[in-house]
Amino acid sequence: MKYPIKTPQTKQSNDRLFNLLVRWNEALLVLTKEQNMTTNQDKKTAQEAFIQHKANIDIKLETLKIASADHFDSDPDKIHWGDVALLNHIEKELDDIIWQIYNGNEHR
Repeated sequence: MKYPIKTPQTKQSNDRLFNLLVRWNEALLVLTKEQNMTTNQDKKTAQEAFIQHKANIDIKLETLKIASADHFDSDPDKIHWGDVALLNHIEKELDDIIWQIYNGNEHR
């Protein structure tokens, strides 16, 4: 009759178990938070949520205007290709957002 060979627990296996438990706990916290958010959203009307999101977007647009006026924190006399790449990325993201507003919501 063969018996399974028991290997002594090593620090490495203890660390893996600990990390697994930590990730499990984090996942449970996320699920609990999502359930609470759903409950809170059920109490809030769509109109209230819309108004709140619009206010947040307005703040972000103002922040973007301020950053633009300040050359997106770049020294105008020392512009380099990294600065150009950043603005190119921002421009494409804004194009995507504008497309979503006017074309992406055709289901309305």
